[in-house]
Amino acid sequence: MSADLTIVPLPGPTTAPILEKDTDYVFDTSRTTLVIDYDLYCEKSKLALLSSYYFLGGTIGLFIGLYIFDVIGRRTSCIAGSLLNLIVTFFGLFCDSYPFMVAIRILQGVGQFSSYASCYIWVLEFVPAKYRNYYNSWSMLIWAMGYPGLVLISYFITNWHYIHVAACGVFILNYVPLFLLPNSPRYLLSVGKADEAKSVLQKYAKVAGKKLDLTDVTLTVNDGDESEKATYLSFTEKVASFWREKALLIEMLVLFYGWFVVCLLFYGLNYGWGSFGDTPYVNYLYVAAGETLAYLFLIAVTKYMGRRFGMIFCFGGACICFFVGMISWQWTDVWNLERFVSIVAIVLISCAFGLIFLYTGELAPTTHRGTVLSASSLCARAAGFLGPFVTDVSEDSRIRLAICALLSGTAAMLFFLLPETRGRAIPETAEDVTARRKEQDLNNVSSIMKLKVG
Repeated sequence: MSADLTIVPLPGPTTAPILEKDTDYVFDTSRTTLVIDYDLYCEKSKLALLSSYYFLGGTIGLFIGLYIFDVIGRRTSCIAGSLLNLIVTFFGLFCDSYPFMVAIRILQGVGQFSSYASCYIWVLEFVPAKYRNYYNSWSMLIWAMGYPGLVLISYFITNWHYIHVAACGVFILNYVPLFLLPNSPRYLLSVGKADEAKSVLQKYAKVAGKKLDLTDVTLTVNDGDESEKATYLSFTEKVASFWREKALLIEMLVLFYGWFVVCLLFYGLNYGWGSFGDTPYVNYLYVAAGETLAYLFLIAVTKYMGRRFGMIFCFGGACICFFVGMISWQWTDVWNLERFVSIVAIVLISCAFGLIFLYTGELAPTTHRGTVLSASSLCARAAGFLGPFVTDVSEDSRIRLAICALLSGTAAMLFFLLPETRGRAIPETAEDVTARRKEQDLNNVSSIMKLKVG
């Protein structure tokens, strides 16, 4: 054994140092990893690309979602995406090459992103207005709880192939309820399936112990006449309606920018959590703690501030934090003003990240909700790709902070253009969006700049 040998035990429940031939490293061979199996010690680019391939798959899944979420339905899209994710994850047990893993990661992205986006819309359309805040916040908290779950699985299962099997077990538990929940009556009415919508409502009435007879009832998507009961739009008609209904176009463009900014800062800033821990396990636990704090804060923000002012508050607060962080003040070797206010900004941006899901679902009409959420998520994917590079824009931290302040500040200002949706019925058609803006008097500058919390 050479005198300059450095022993590097890998983190895990057991360590069994083994000398690697022709190197100065000692590896723990009781734990198999993709890096060890595929000899990627010095090829970090290949390892990083696996995440990029996953997001590439997510982008493909969302492009598909632009069409299928509103055409074949939220339920079918969600179940199809979930089954795809389950199958390709199980194939990880048999993965024996890097190209095989690339294929798995791309298809996982397609399945997971299409499944999550369609599921969020699907369930949102069932939830009454007064409970949407809690539905959204709890769904975000469950998301954050995935980090410690991942830590437990990867810590105690020492073979990375078997981690895929364990993940499949978690997926199955999550996917079973999908087969029990029917399509939302809102969606069914939007595509002209009134009889099926009646059937769903009667099933829910039976579960609640109520009698509901809809035999002689005509269901419509709004309070209009019977001629409005079938509102199915083809994909090209939906695209055309964005130009026809300028209110819908304005609101969606603001949302697209908001999604881009919030995800650019969310993914860029959250890389800072990794500097607190000395192992990947600890880093993930810090991320879970930070996001849990943000999503608990989200409950109060949406309850007392509403959606519109909540987004303005989060973006505006983050903007102020970035500006304050430009002041040079170092009080310990580790802590300075920039780091402290960046952590506060992370909480605010994480809160905005959770809120924008709910706000998008409530702003978009039922006829366009799948298309809008998919397009918004595509903006987020572009930002997610660029986010990690935010900290590399310049060596001068003041320039980086100024860019972040500019992005969050302009987003806060643009959200003045949007209506408040808290406690209000979600729109069913593009025409309802125009009517909502007139109702809240958002067609003149003086009304737009009023911060109405209610």
